[in-house]
Amino acid sequence: MASTVLNSLFIRPSCENMLIVLNLKNAPRSKIRQQFSVVMERTVAELNGESCIALEDIAPPKQQIIGVIVGFSGVLLIALASGGGGNDSWSGIGLIFIALVLYGFSLNLAVPLQQKYGSLPLLWRAQGIAFVLIAPFAIPSLDDIHFAWGPFFAMVGLGVLGTALAFVVMANNAGRLGSTRASVSVYLVPVVSLLLGSLVRHESVAVLAIVGCGIAVLGAYLTNRARRQPIPITD
Repeated sequence: MASTVLNSLFIRPSCENMLIVLNLKNAPRSKIRQQFSVVMERTVAELNGESCIALEDIAPPKQQIIGVIVGFSGVLLIALASGGGGNDSWSGIGLIFIALVLYGFSLNLAVPLQQKYGSLPLLWRAQGIAFVLIAPFAIPSLDDIHFAWGPFFAMVGLGVLGTALAFVVMANNAGRLGSTRASVSVYLVPVVSLLLGSLVRHESVAVLAIVGCGIAVLGAYLTNRARRQPIPITD
């Protein structure tokens, strides 16, 4: 959206467009980032003669860091509540936390790439690379595959809704909000899973898991509620 606005301003220059640029230059950066994106915020900074190369390197506020720690603690409690099923359960929990760490790395890598190329091109390339890397592991099991329409449509629904659309939204949020605030969606995954497991599959939920859900939601709220302070403009 920011690029479209700027292109319309500079391709068709006029007195009216100059006034729009002047208003954009004097706009509060905190509101610009909240209503548009970090790209537009960088544009405002550039209009004020400030280099934005290191703008994303600013440390997040303390409340945001606390929110991330609280959310992670909630996920940990949920994992501990489901860890009584033997070694297999603990191995699964370990894999979940490895996935959370990798999500953190991927979100930080996705921010500048999404801002430059957009969500869809970024995800198409990421999925293509993932397919090339993972497909060889499935080759030895090709003889064991038997096609059926039911599982096929289930996989299509899972791929479109649970993977494609979900990752497009996450990448878009990472570009607009930054990696820290976008990561709160990861903390909500186990909460939604427990809720659906209880309502749809009638699974029993431990009290510790319920407490963990509440803490994870609180961490997501604290992380999303925090705002970076506007960067002072230097003449």
